[in-house]
Amino acid sequence: MQCDQIRPYLEQYAEGSLPGYKAAWVVQHLAACPACTGAAEAARRAPDKPAPVVGTSGRNPQLSEGDFEAVQRPVPWWLQWATAIFIVAAVGGAVWLVAA
Repeated sequence: MQCDQIRPYLEQYAEGSLPGYKAAWVVQHLAACPACTGAAEAARRAPDKPAPVVGTSGRNPQLSEGDFEAVQRPVPWWLQWATAIFIVAAVGGAVWLVAA
């Protein structure tokens, strides 16, 4: 991601209120951009702003912009239930076929 795409998120990142996948964008960019890292540090040092909760592991994988589209996107509750019902039905059907 480019600096102009990351800068709008730096204040929220410094506050610790940036959602997980957007925070991942910022962390990835900050690992390679000293200018934005300085801006993030300045925002972090501003009065009445806590440090962000997001940590880094020190790794810097090379990801493209499109790779972040599905990062930490929550699965809807109805899809979780539908998946569970499908699995139970499939296992039940397999047991019924074997027993018959």
